[in-house]
Amino acid sequence: MARSGNEDSRGTVTVPDTSTPLSSRIQAGTCLRQEKGHSSQQRFLECRYVAALGWPCLSGTRGVQTPDARNSYHFLASGQQALPMDSQGNFWTGAWTGANVFSSGNLKLDLLHNFFLECGARASKIRVYETVDDPTARACVGFLLVRGGVHIVAYAKALEKLSGVDVGKLLPIPDISNKRFPEAAKHEARGLHRIL
Repeated sequence: MARSGNEDSRGTVTVPDTSTPLSSRIQAGTCLRQEKGHSSQQRFLECRYVAALGWPCLSGTRGVQTPDARNSYHFLASGQQALPMDSQGNFWTGAWTGANVFSSGNLKLDLLHNFFLECGARASKIRVYETVDDPTARACVGFLLVRGGVHIVAYAKALEKLSGVDVGKLLPIPDISNKRFPEAAKHEARGLHRIL
């Protein structure tokens, strides 16, 4: 059987050219082209290598290289699809107050807790907005400010109905109007702040 220049005496395909970093060849698109001295089998293997390194969302996590950095249960239970659990494999429960689910058994307290969390999230969004200059990031935060504001108002109105306290007088928390953020103002102009 005739051998190509890319096979050794046992007929084993040699490793593709490593003098040029793979990332450079990927950027140049040469991993998918016929390169001088590369057999089609080598190109196929190199493209599989690129897929395994470049697209882990398609090929899954690589537990062989990092056996201690995986969540085996996540793979076994769901094939790495979304599960209601944290990064350590702990399912969301209400077992610990303040964890993922808060349920005190008292509707007013639960609504007040969620109101508090939404206000804290709004403060964090404002901080993120102030620290970024990227227009896409600011547009995203502007939208989130408006949508999160809807949740704040919904909790405030529910608390008002249950308690008679005018919680709306507290708003906005922090005391900064969405009108100060041009990216949020355009969503309010479309009425997104009034749709639950």
